[in-house]
Amino acid sequence: MVQIARQNTCNCYYHFEKLRDPSHNWVYPIARLEAMFADAQLKVEHVESFKKEMEFEPWADRQSCSAETKAKLRQLLADAPVAVREFFVPRAEGEKLFFSLTEAIIIARKG
Repeated sequence: MVQIARQNTCNCYYHFEKLRDPSHNWVYPIARLEAMFADAQLKVEHVESFKKEMEFEPWADRQSCSAETKAKLRQLLADAPVAVREFFVPRAEGEKLFFSLTEAIIIARKG
């Protein structure tokens, strides 16, 4: 059941990002990225992930999203299942909408 919830969260995240940016590709879990590094004969030396809070309007404007696309993105955040809301941590501050993205840094060396 946890795997299904995780997959649904990943699918919702992908759809959200793809709607804003049609060139967006799949976001792999850190464990899968580490495996890719290992497959490429790279030794992972450091991994960290962190939440990065984004203000919705400038984030959407960077891809020149239309008002219609912005409305759809806002609705996706508002209607998201609990697990997805826990991932994005959406919050309003007056008229401004904020949410968080998870980013990662992986340092690896050849050999």
